[in-house]
Amino acid sequence: MSFDNELFEDSLAGDVSISLYPNPAESLINIKLGNYKGGEIECAVYDITGHKVSETIKCSSLGFLDLDGLASGIYIIHVKYNAMLYYEKISKL
Repeated sequence: MSFDNELFEDSLAGDVSISLYPNPAESLINIKLGNYKGGEIECAVYDITGHKVSETIKCSSLGFLDLDGLASGIYIIHVKYNAMLYYEKISKL
């Protein structure tokens, strides 16, 4: 598997899109929702074995996840917005 520093963007539901960047990351992952219409954004980080290692709730279209304190490796980001769940694999340097 290879990662590049390009912005990752995908569609959650309808006209709502999500961007996670940078990937790989050293300490912070930026999370941006396009066409955000309000409401809670729940984000969680899981290690490769499926254990939750971090969780946060945001109430804006732009936030970040702090990866400080996590070992280098592969993690799965779960983003929940308006009952839609989005998954993305990230690499922590």
